[in-house]
Amino acid sequence: VSDKDTSPSSSGVSAAGGHSAAPPLPPAALARRLGALCREGAPDGEILGVTLEFLPAIEHLESEEAVPALEAVLSGSRRRLAQLPALLDAVERLGDLVAVRAEDLPTPQLLAALNWFAGIGLPYLLLFETVLVVVLERNIAQGITYGQVVSILEAFAAVRLHVSELHALYKHLRQPHELARLPTMALVRFLSAASRLDIVADPTRDVREIIERVLAETTPQRPLPLESSVVLVQSLLLSGTVLPDRQLRHLLNWIVDTRVQQLTPQQLAVL
Repeated sequence: VSDKDTSPSSSGVSAAGGHSAAPPLPPAALARRLGALCREGAPDGEILGVTLEFLPAIEHLESEEAVPALEAVLSGSRRRLAQLPALLDAVERLGDLVAVRAEDLPTPQLLAALNWFAGIGLPYLLLFETVLVVVLERNIAQGITYGQVVSILEAFAAVRLHVSELHALYKHLRQPHELARLPTMALVRFLSAASRLDIVADPTRDVREIIERVLAETTPQRPLPLESSVVLVQSLLLSGTVLPDRQLRHLLNWIVDTRVQQLTPQQLAVL
């Protein structure tokens, strides 16, 4: 029998007589494995073991794998982040990776990363600032959609993170020709996010104009949904805006017939 025939690698048996260890999972597969364990409610010890294996592998992810890996981990681990510091460390390192590779990633992936961090309430400044700068540069070079602008503002508002560059995004979307392109719900979302971030340049003029555009798209037969009406009232409160009587009556007419039971405690507090 030749040496080749009796080698451990060819027989799959180690020198100690046991089976050889399975090859390590690639980084992207580790991310999916980690997310799956969290979704399945695996014990902390098992999740910690995979997390410690994943941490040094993060830097070896390809650029196009960075955001999918972040999604894979966060899709199942939100409830475990406070319990396992190593897991939070992995999420932050994935945020670092997205920030470092931001120039190579398409805008939708960058916004997806922001939304995942906003969804867990983690204002990771490096990621948020980097994505904002890259998107602003792309806006100058090739333009961005109104939906992308609103999505960025909402992500920053969700984590209460205010940076000066947000004013440039607000100014871009505040232009009359840009506002004219926004659907009604996008106008509501834009005003809400801008009010929460306190970046409305001229509250009296800007808010009244946006409200007027919203009112123009509604009729008694097609009123604004209750939730959106409350959001507009909250925007008035946060921006310190007092509407003209006609606009205010129009807005409140959508709410006055609502039963108290239809309102959440948060909506009641706003009203």
